[in-house]
Amino acid sequence: MNDPEGNSALGLLRADPAFSLSGAAKGAVQISILPLADGNPAIALMLPFIEGEDGAFSHVVTAILKHTRFTAAFSESDLVTSFLVDGTGKLLAHTDVSRVSASENVSYLGIVRQFIEGKFNATGNGQTSYKEPTSGEARLGAFRAVGFAGLGVVAEVAEAKAFEAAKRVERRSILVAVVILCLSFLAGYFFSGSLTWPIQQLALAARKIAEGDFQVHLHAKGHDEVAELSSTFNDMAKGLEERDRVKATFNKFHNKEIAEKLLSGEVKLGGERKRAVIFFSDVRGFTGMSESMEPEQVVELLNEYMTRMVAVIRAHGGIVDKYVGDAIMALWGVPLGGDNDTVRAVSACLAMRQELAVLNELRVARGHVPLKIGMGLNIGPVIAGNIGSDEKMEYTVIGDSVNLASRIESMTKEYGTDLLISRAVYDEVKDQFSFQACESAMVKGKSAAIEVFKVRGYVDQGREILIETPYSSYAAEKSDKVVHEAKSVEAAPISVGTPAVPPPFVGKKAA
Repeated sequence: MNDPEGNSALGLLRADPAFSLSGAAKGAVQISILPLADGNPAIALMLPFIEGEDGAFSHVVTAILKHTRFTAAFSESDLVTSFLVDGTGKLLAHTDVSRVSASENVSYLGIVRQFIEGKFNATGNGQTSYKEPTSGEARLGAFRAVGFAGLGVVAEVAEAKAFEAAKRVERRSILVAVVILCLSFLAGYFFSGSLTWPIQQLALAARKIAEGDFQVHLHAKGHDEVAELSSTFNDMAKGLEERDRVKATFNKFHNKEIAEKLLSGEVKLGGERKRAVIFFSDVRGFTGMSESMEPEQVVELLNEYMTRMVAVIRAHGGIVDKYVGDAIMALWGVPLGGDNDTVRAVSACLAMRQELAVLNELRVARGHVPLKIGMGLNIGPVIAGNIGSDEKMEYTVIGDSVNLASRIESMTKEYGTDLLISRAVYDEVKDQFSFQACESAMVKGKSAAIEVFKVRGYVDQGREILIETPYSSYAAEKSDKVVHEAKSVEAAPISVGTPAVPPPFVGKKAA
């Protein structure tokens, strides 16, 4: 090994006044930095060897080691800088080779000064906080005395960065150790190990869980606490995913509003008395129509029809109780009652009348037969709760009011209209809508005839706005159920305007 001028490293060592055989004879280990031709310095060590009878060392061993053999042991990252110093604070090993070549002394650093002053514990370790003299930056430092030639390994980190990392990890441990063998190597232990990455992965996974993404999986490595926590987190994610899948299925095959209230505990599992508005509808002549269609066409027809009608029901605060073939049963007032449920129910029926007209325009344009429906509304006391067996239950309502609503819907054929309401419904909404009285009818389960009414439209500031379509009335079927006794309802002055979807009713009265 030679310097840039061709002088051998051994010649340079002999010429270095820092190296003294007399000093070595007294048992002192001497270290010097030698420049080499390749730009990398070398570290020269002179170690006393063979103690004479008079207590003096009669020989010395000299070792010249390239600085590159130590560089890998001292890293400088965005967080920690580590280096090797002697007992005076002179740099012996650092990632910045130029500082080592210049024999820079860093005793001005607080942590190095503490090392030089011997302020360390029994294990040779020490730490302190200090400010970098030039920039004034607050730093944290730690050192470990090597126990050889008065050397020490020093590590320092900016205080702001250290605290930032500490917020994300449970613990950061750094082990610094340097072992120098007198003839062949200088080895060290330095700060290592970090839990930052697995903790960050846990935080990211938790954020995804909070956003509803349960498709997360952490790779648990090893058998430590973090690996165990990762495995437990995976089990939790699977459990939440399964629960979400069950809830989604529950909402899909049951009423969504009822399912959410059941899961939240707002609805009692047992039966309870309620006052509800009950709605029934079905498609006229659906059985005959479906006989001439392929099964796939029937399903497509029902899905298109149901999607439109159910959207209207939900937009007006109703909930769909069940589907029976082409029939829809919907409710207002259960499981939790709202303001003006009866008004909202009648408004929904008028909106469904218009929505059917829109659907029929599309069907006619496709060359399909338009649909006609019947709708019936009743209001009264019901028993609401979970009905069924131990194996399968559903939340629904039962009672005479439900049966009567179904009977009223079936009577629309006899009255040639798509919508009939009971006297009880009429009494609650007579100021908001326009009606036509019908002859009374006998229904199954009732000993006396019942009154029913056709709904023509709604009343807005004393004006009757008709909501009628080509499909809202048709030829009445003859039936012995109709009692030919004319009933009258005081009619409001009629001012027919362009049919429009009635606005959401919140109890508005006619002027």
